[in-house]
Order: sequence, then C-alpha cells, then structure tokens
Amino acid sequence: MDLIDNAIQMKANKFEVKNLLVPFVILVVVVFLLFNLVKKGKQTKNRELAIVNRKFKYSRGVITKMFYYKSQRIRIEYKLNGIKYQYEGSWDDDPRSLREGDSINFRYSVTNPNLIIHELENVY
Repeated sequence: MDLIDNAIQMKANKFEVKNLLVPFVILVVVVFLLFNLVKKGKQTKNRELAIVNRKFKYSRGVITKMFYYKSQRIRIEYKLNGIKYQYEGSWDDDPRSLREGDSINFRYSVTNPNLIIHELENVY
C-alpha cells in the first residue's frame, strides 16, 4: 500500500511542477520579447537621431493632433520645398503648453526630410 501511495504522490508532485513551470516559461518569454521590442525601438530612434544630426536645417510645422491617453503622441504636418510631410511620434516635455493648431519648431534631415526632431523631444 505504501508503494502505491508513494507512486501517486510522485505523480502529483510532477503535475504540480508542470503547472508551475509552464506559466513561468511563458512569463520569461513575454518579458524577453518586450525587452527586445523596447531595445529595437531605442536603436531605431538613435539611428534616426544620428541621421538628422549629420546634416540638418530648422523649420516650423503645425501640430494637427496630440494624444495624451496611455502615451504622449503627436502628429505634425509640415511643408518643405513644396512637398507636404506628416510626422507622427512621441513627445517628452511641453513647457510652452502647445496644443493642436499651434506652430512647432523642429530640425529635419536634409537628406531625408521625413526624419525630424521636434522641440518637445528631450534630444532637440
């Protein structure tokens, strides 16, 4: 009888370990994927900043949309050499309390005018 009880107890222990191990592995994978997503986003932003910093000019655009819910996002429309551009990205700080319809200063890459750094970003 003891042998059967021990076998049942061992199976129960293995089942408990599996029940704990699977969620732990899933959690580790999700954290790893989120970490890589944030890392790639920072690398992309740094690459774009380097391109803008190589050769840039200053200009002004108009804020067409500002998002405050969950993340601080901004949409800017601007015109360079007769061509209209639209930028959508994040913003860090708003010391002038800019709103939709206000003008905003930015630096843009001469080689790629789609890449801008606006005055609400810390790296401006």
